[in-house]
Amino acid sequence: MKNIIFNLYGTLFGKNFFVRINKFLFQLSLRGLGILNYKSDYLIGEVYWIKKYIKNKENALIIDVGANIGDYSSFIFEANKSSIVYAFEPHPETYKLLVRKVNNSNFHHFNVAVGKENDVIKFYDYAIKNGSSQHASIYLDVIKDLHKGDPVEYEVDIIKLDDFIETQKIDVIDLLKLDIEGNEFNALLGIKKHLAKNKIHAIHFEFNEMNIISKSSFKDFWDILINYTFYRILPGGRLMELKEYNPVLCEIYAFQNIIAILKDEFK
Repeated sequence: MKNIIFNLYGTLFGKNFFVRINKFLFQLSLRGLGILNYKSDYLIGEVYWIKKYIKNKENALIIDVGANIGDYSSFIFEANKSSIVYAFEPHPETYKLLVRKVNNSNFHHFNVAVGKENDVIKFYDYAIKNGSSQHASIYLDVIKDLHKGDPVEYEVDIIKLDDFIETQKIDVIDLLKLDIEGNEFNALLGIKKHLAKNKIHAIHFEFNEMNIISKSSFKDFWDILINYTFYRILPGGRLMELKEYNPVLCEIYAFQNIIAILKDEFK
């Protein structure tokens, strides 16, 4: 029956006359699937989901990669005062704002980037918004090509989380958040050892147009997080399960928040 409807729609509405309405329906359906909902906290849904996820966890251990000025870490402490947060922000000016904003004895902050290896790399931001943007990235084209901005360049240290976790003697991570403007997949490559040991219970990452610049597909995430169930965050913090990998429904390079939760049999 479904295929009959699809074929009928294609036959009747697959015409230039209907292009505008087809584009409009496509845009509407994206919002309904949890994509491009960024106009308010309710539509984004992440703070609602975080609150539900960590509110009853005692001493929840959170790693906040791409901490920016500390909004995410601050909300973690609002949702659960016993949480322990390790935050990473490479931008030297943004890092100063982060340290000023989050004042908690369980807050541990580091002025470094996170990736697949330990190194020193170039890091870019808008020249006119030095330290106040949310697009600073290790990829020059995020600033220059995607957002048509004039870049300013820094040199920053980058680390891989596998080494950091061993140094800090961290056992289990309740939530790993990755919001690093296209470098999320490389950060997962840098924590492969702990992923293989099933030491990370949940991973929250953005998937968007930055992944075109970094050439990381949704399939890359699907394959490296093989022991996880994937969800897309809907408005109000509801979760929509992505039951199987489907290029048409997964490879959508537009703002969306993805949650990967370790399957029960691996905990």
